[in-house]
Amino acid sequence: MDPNHFDVIIIGAGLAGLSAARTFIDANITNILILEAQQQVGGRVQTESIDDGFVFDYGAQWIHGQDRNPVYEFAKEQGLLSDDPSFEGEGNHLTQNGEIVDTALVDRVCEEVDGALDSLLALNDPTASNIDAVFRKVERKMTAAESKDRFLQSGLLQWHRKYLLIDNACTSLEHLPVDAWNEYDECPGNYCQLVANGFISVVEALQRRIPQGSIRCNQPVRKITWKGKTEGGNVLVETNNGETFQCHHAIVTCSAGYLQMNNREMFEPSLPEEWHRAFKAIGFGTITKILLVFQKPFWDDQCRGFQFVWTGDDEKGDGVPSRWHHFLTGFDVVRSSSSAALIA
Repeated sequence: MDPNHFDVIIIGAGLAGLSAARTFIDANITNILILEAQQQVGGRVQTESIDDGFVFDYGAQWIHGQDRNPVYEFAKEQGLLSDDPSFEGEGNHLTQNGEIVDTALVDRVCEEVDGALDSLLALNDPTASNIDAVFRKVERKMTAAESKDRFLQSGLLQWHRKYLLIDNACTSLEHLPVDAWNEYDECPGNYCQLVANGFISVVEALQRRIPQGSIRCNQPVRKITWKGKTEGGNVLVETNNGETFQCHHAIVTCSAGYLQMNNREMFEPSLPEEWHRAFKAIGFGTITKILLVFQKPFWDDQCRGFQFVWTGDDEKGDGVPSRWHHFLTGFDVVRSSSSAALIA
């Protein structure tokens, strides 16, 4: 058997690539090779032990939802679910002066925002082509009503804007079309389900049934050439270090960002033009996490986090905070049993 010839080559050893490999192995197709550009598997999943058994996920942190969620089902089957409660966007809302915002006002603004977003599922509103337009309608509605709390209302609306920017990893809600918003299917159930010992546990569980030697790290792929129907293998895969592999089928699980930058040079013959346009149109940005670890918590056991309401921050009316730290929605308690850590 040619050591450089495989039935299937998978490019990328993140969750998608490892899941694809497991699917083939479950179907008794074991002559596979996984090529990973980084020095470790996991893709965007990276877990680090901080101290005293506390782990921090740089990338994926939660399993979002339970029902109809294959990641949740897999983690449950493998005994990976944590009983440790976790929270996001909860706790008191505070102004920059340390004032706690009245919960009734917080709830009222939340109801207005949720109502406007929920209505998108049922109504075809030609005046709201993107989520930014939805927020502007809510702002006009709340501004029209006389209120002594209008600065706090504005700050709370800004909090919701920033929360959605983070949740969708985009730089502007104008880039989030209503049609795309309605396509997202949220799985019911716990939206902040933690994985015991960090999300890397899911990666390791996927990796267990993959034969040793099938994954090769530090192997960025330079070119994928489809040769047509030939007995020796339809696809030629070349890495940056000059190695060449043949296979009958190749599965590409690179990140959208990498494909945006390299898709024209990566494939021979070139992919269809509509695919190039699709890659270019994909928008998914970055999220930066800030972890604060204390010797002991300065908050009580019932605290779930501290949410920031920056009043008077939108003086230009463009929805853009004036200072970088004003982009933070707040700090959340990471894990209830390791409550001396906060994450923004």
